[in-house]
Amino acid sequence: MREAIISDTTRSVSIEKDIVEFDGIDREIWSIVIACPVNGISVCDEYYCSREEATAAMREIFFA
Repeated sequence: MREAIISDTTRSVSIEKDIVEFDGIDREIWSIVIACPVNGISVCDEYYCSREEATAAMREIFFA
């Protein structure tokens, strides 16, 4: 049996904020970001208007 390439494959999940411009107005968007030492960083497909919405979605995804 082969040894794992990376022995510690702990993923981290965080909520990240970005600023985007819509019709000349800067707005905050929030997204769920997953960082994995094997697969790299991935951003979930949906964006949220507030941190609370993103937190609720993360809980629904990971703690359902």
